[in-house]
Amino acid sequence: MYTRIITRFCNSIHLEKYPVVMIRRNELAIRISYSYLSVSDICIANCFLVASSHKPMGSISIGRVIHRGVDVENIYEGMRVALFPINSPLYLETLGGAQEVAVIDHHYVKSAELRNYNDIETMLIAALSVEGGAVDLVKGKDVLIIGNDISILTFAYYASRYSCRIGIIPKLTINSKVLKGEHVSLHNSDRKFETIIVATPDPMAICLAIKNLATHKATIILYPHLHKLLNGICINNKEVKIITIALGDMQIGAEVFENFKEFLMKGITIVDPEDLTKHISRPLILRFR
Repeated sequence: MYTRIITRFCNSIHLEKYPVVMIRRNELAIRISYSYLSVSDICIANCFLVASSHKPMGSISIGRVIHRGVDVENIYEGMRVALFPINSPLYLETLGGAQEVAVIDHHYVKSAELRNYNDIETMLIAALSVEGGAVDLVKGKDVLIIGNDISILTFAYYASRYSCRIGIIPKLTINSKVLKGEHVSLHNSDRKFETIIVATPDPMAICLAIKNLATHKATIILYPHLHKLLNGICINNKEVKIITIALGDMQIGAEVFENFKEFLMKGITIVDPEDLTKHISRPLILRFR
């Protein structure tokens, strides 16, 4: 029997024992070492996002392949990989990486054979691995960054190099000493931004950021599944473009990790499944032994 973290809906996180299941032709079975609970996991735990009443938690994980389906190519038993349940449309239904052995479609798995990084460093790289299409949207724009998910650092890194102006909301965003930008209030509608990046589990903050701080035709970049928190009041008759990020570009993740390595290694919270509290308010990493 193996252990996994499941949610039973509102503010209810539990350890559960489960047997190994069979894999399909296109799937991999992966022994997990670390799993990341993102802002989307926090939204599920706090009933802001509605998920299946009995699903594993965990948006991203690192582990080693123990079995592979016959249709899987280029990934082999014994390889270290990063898996991204958060990228799947089934994430809110059945998928999650916070379990000792995870079974997942190979389309949501990337090789993570990064020789210079250990498992925890590779876990952080995977959490930063925003695919380039979303990152390109900050270039040459006035950018607002809001959220406490690790992925925010990727946008901050590229915005600092290519954006015209950067705004942050300190109370809702990763350490403002790390992120360089002007401090902005959710309630000040005088300052507008062309691109807004959002990775916070606070639905009210998401709504106010778009309603008060977005230009009429702004681009809103959201962490996966957070678009379900939006409604017409938030958009406020604007012609905004909603983009959901995808994760999995490990090269981008490694570049950003090197820039923020000291801050990340000191600041990230790592807990064992047995020590996980019923209520989580910020992203963290689970360690499976």
